[in-house]
Amino acid sequence: MVRLRGHHLICLQFFRGEGYSREFVRNLEEILYRLSRGEEVEIAEGADEVCSLCPFLREGKCTNGPEAEAKVRARDASALAGLGLRSGDRVEWPEVKRRFRRLSSGWLRELCQGCEWQRICLGSSENKDY
Repeated sequence: MVRLRGHHLICLQFFRGEGYSREFVRNLEEILYRLSRGEEVEIAEGADEVCSLCPFLREGKCTNGPEAEAKVRARDASALAGLGLRSGDRVEWPEVKRRFRRLSSGWLRELCQGCEWQRICLGSSENKDY
């Protein structure tokens, strides 16, 4: 079972090998590999398996700027609402991807506003619709 928080369900759709460190990137690659092999997702509330190697995770909370934890939790809530999921739900990765494809580009731009990775995710030519 892969534990993922709300906004990481969106972020992983755009992962292209970039991250905070080599270890962080390897962790994301391993998570995506597990998902591709059919491992189920459990929706986490708060820090998840992606966060585990983030340099900004301190005592289970995001410290990447002022009010970071509150901002990340708000992004999680928006992502889960858009995907029609809740903390504690269990879902297959292909179902997450199916739900993701239904989201509008405007919704996604709003969700990702202010994210340091937005330029990578939304700026690539293959994601031009977002």
